[in-house]
Amino acid sequence: MKYILITLSILIITACSSKDDQFCECMTAGEELSIYGEQFMERGPSEEEVKKWEELRTTQSTACLDYQEMSGDEMRQRKEECEK
Repeated sequence: MKYILITLSILIITACSSKDDQFCECMTAGEELSIYGEQFMERGPSEEEVKKWEELRTTQSTACLDYQEMSGDEMRQRKEECEK
């Protein structure tokens, strides 16, 4: 019985403190897209740069699909967890 309680406690603690890796990927993809877009918008994009931007946009859209209706407070909290 003691073993079960210890195991359940460990599972609960790790479940509460674990970060959402997919959300972290979403944040990273969004940052990459933003930085890349800023860079090529300043100088005018080449055809190759537009293709790369579209690939980054698709990657970001796919990674963030599950988070489109998330509240701002929850997003901030998950973003903080990604930065730890």
